[in-house]
Amino acid sequence: LGGYALALQRLGRWKEAEPLLAERLRATKERLGERHPDALDSLHDYAGIALALGDSHRAMFSYAKAHRLRSEVLGEHHPDALDSFSALVPAIAKVGAIKNARAFSKQALELSRETLGDRHPQTLVSLTNRADLLMALGRRLEAEPLYEEALRFRREVLGERHPSTLMSQSKYGRVIHLLGDALAAEPILEEASRLL
Repeated sequence: LGGYALALQRLGRWKEAEPLLAERLRATKERLGERHPDALDSLHDYAGIALALGDSHRAMFSYAKAHRLRSEVLGEHHPDALDSFSALVPAIAKVGAIKNARAFSKQALELSRETLGDRHPQTLVSLTNRADLLMALGRRLEAEPLYEEALRFRREVLGERHPSTLMSQSKYGRVIHLLGDALAAEPILEEASRLL
């Protein structure tokens, strides 16, 4: 059930995945208890579907609960707790609590760097989430070095052709373009689109 739902989610078929993930969450909580790591994974995945379907409030509350419970069960510095904390940032921003989203994104990034290091994939997600939030706020000059850092580390860790590296390359090229340097942005964006 969960594997099929996650496959649908990866394919962008969120409406089909949502009832399957809701059932997986219900069944896992019933069978193992709300605090079991598998139930917490199900809650986190369900929050992601809610966010993808535009239900930002449900996503925010689900991510917040997943973060709280993962922190209690696994520890605040566990990668899964940091994952839920970082994922909470876009949900908070989408409900309009920008001040909270900025504070959470900064804290999520600091915790990830401190606990996992600069090059850990979860740290790079937190870094990108912070940069995305700054871009949404029109703070391009602050976002640019974060996108550049995420791209540099993803190239080192994942390689040039990894989808996450190419996503970072596209975001970095876009911010460079928006900052007014179309000549520098063009080869970055062309290479990313060629490799996609």
